[in-house]
Amino acid sequence: MSFFQNSAYNTAAINTDVYVNLAATTERKVIKGIIWSMSAAPASAAILSIESSVGTVLTSVDIINGGPGFLPFDHRGLACANAGAVQVLLDLPASANTVGKLTVLYETD
Repeated sequence: MSFFQNSAYNTAAINTDVYVNLAATTERKVIKGIIWSMSAAPASAAILSIESSVGTVLTSVDIINGGPGFLPFDHRGLACANAGAVQVLLDLPASANTVGKLTVLYETD
């Protein structure tokens, strides 16, 4: 399988959290990497998190710098336990004066 089999992208208005929702399907999702960008460094840390459809946090990372960033997962990826929906969130602080962008790279099997 190619590393870039599937991707999902979203952006939002200034000071607005950015969500990428991977809808429930008959196939399991394996996240290979997450790319984000913020137009400026936030006043306090932005939080990048991945949650299952039942609200279980699979991972959560603080982001303190503006500009682009990449969170890769090893060749196995971050597998979601079932074929349910997955939500990736870039949670921006309210006073960030920042625009966020988010791309999720994933495979299905």
